Amino acid sequence: MNHMNAGRTIVFDTDSARVITEITDVPRATGVSTVPVHHQIYISAAGAHEVAIVDDRTLKIVNRVGGIRFPDGIAYAPNADKVFVSDESGGADVVIDAKTGTKRSMIDLGGEAGNTHYDSVSHCIFVAVQTKNQMVAIDPISEKIVQRYDLPGSEHPHGFTIDEPDRLAFISCEGNAALIVLVSRRPDSGARAIRRVVVRAGVARRGALSCSSFSPIEALRYE
Repeated sequence: MNHMNAGRTIVFDTDSARVITEITDVPRATGVSTVPVHHQIYISAAGAHEVAIVDDRTLKIVNRVGGIRFPDGIAYAPNADKVFVSDESGGADVVIDAKTGTKRSMIDLGGEAGNTHYDSVSHCIFVAVQTKNQMVAIDPISEKIVQRYDLPGSEHPHGFTIDEPDRLAFISCEGNAALIVLVSRRPDSGARAIRRVVVRAGVARRGALSCSSFSPIEALRYE
């Protein structure tokens, strides 16, 4: 987990319930994600405008991918062997080749990027475009946007999580503390085929929402 203001990523052993080590030199660490097939950990170091790549066997930084204005959310697309990183203030999703650890491209989103997630059902990368009040779907192989979804009732959608079996996306909005539920009416279809989308909005009881995560037991957890 990241300690953003300290510029550290804390490695915690869940079996022994203890901290193993801290990865330093990742200023303003925001997003973190793993790619076990390549023994990699990706850390968004927003303070350095880069993504640090860590070897999960040594827990040492082995590479850095720079030129990213504000790296945040990170997602791995196994069908393309690529890592996608939200460049929030850069208005793009940065594509990194997981095999070589080098930057491939930057996909223009047309607005500020919120979080980024991979959907294993549609095999697409989804990104919240917070200044457009939209969600976009990206084909990770072609690195092209294949669909845009308007989110009525949202203001600055940022964090989200995907309930893949039920084809739902729970999207938290920083601008109006609303939770948007994006529903696919065709559970067997990918982002290319989805045409009808239903949007429901519910106002949260506390302040602006940022990140969200789905739990099959608790139904929904957000912060």
